[in-house]
Amino acid sequence: CYRFLTFLRECFAGTVNISHTRSPTSDSANIKTLTDIFLYPVKSCAAQKVTRWKICSSGLLYDRNWMIVTDSGVCLSQKQEPRLCLIRPTVDVADGSLTLFAEGYDSIKITNTDDKESESSTNFKMCHSYKVCADRIVGDYCGNESTTWLTLVLGYKAHLIHQPNNQLRVTKQDSSSKISLANEAQFLMLSSTSAAHLCEHMLRITNDDYSTGNVISRFRGNFVIGGFEVFDEERWSRVQIGQQMFKCVGTCTRCQMICVDQSNATRQKQALLALSDIRGEMRFGVYLMYDGEKSSSDVYINAGDIVRPI
Repeated sequence: CYRFLTFLRECFAGTVNISHTRSPTSDSANIKTLTDIFLYPVKSCAAQKVTRWKICSSGLLYDRNWMIVTDSGVCLSQKQEPRLCLIRPTVDVADGSLTLFAEGYDSIKITNTDDKESESSTNFKMCHSYKVCADRIVGDYCGNESTTWLTLVLGYKAHLIHQPNNQLRVTKQDSSSKISLANEAQFLMLSSTSAAHLCEHMLRITNDDYSTGNVISRFRGNFVIGGFEVFDEERWSRVQIGQQMFKCVGTCTRCQMICVDQSNATRQKQALLALSDIRGEMRFGVYLMYDGEKSSSDVYINAGDIVRPI
């Protein structure tokens, strides 16, 4: 036995320095980062995923700068029309143009509407007043071609409206801050850990196969962060993402829109039931406002940026 122990010491002692071995739970494995960036060029339509994007005075550049309205001027959302999630907008930053995609239809490209001439073959004027989250704004009609395309896709008359820069809305939290057609704030931040926790509860309610990505898409956030504990994000007053500072201005009250599966536009109640079960209230995600220094230089945010709660 003594000889065997001596053999082990001679062969293996010193070959592994335990005190310097990095475990799977080391700092490098727990880096807290911004994992995804999403913008929603058309309010209530599908997301455009990006890896680097510019921050402007109202949030992410081109985020919710367009909306779809009915023939009577009512702004559509997935509450009334879940199929909006199947319309996929993409913005070209080179010229500010918007391209709409929908399965089974040709795409359509809409150029910048700021200088577009009014078209008289509809009852819409170049500028028309619309109500968004109790705010009255004046929007620019994007033309007959977009109306024809949306009417074909949705099956009833609908129009694309662009929000000009001089019609930015004032936030409820800070009268000096501006937002586009977003509901409450410039940005919405989600935690992938919190989403995974909610997904687990959804799977207990039903036999359907949900993924964390599917859950995240339902909550339509701009920033998705990873590496934190469940609901850590709700305790922060400020957060630094990369070099940019943001102020946390409250949690997001959720509605029936989270029941819409963004991949197929079907309604399912599991998300609402699970959220009520684990929270006791319909809140998920944190509103952010840009809190960085005002400068003339371009401000960008990048997927992979380090996230530091302040």
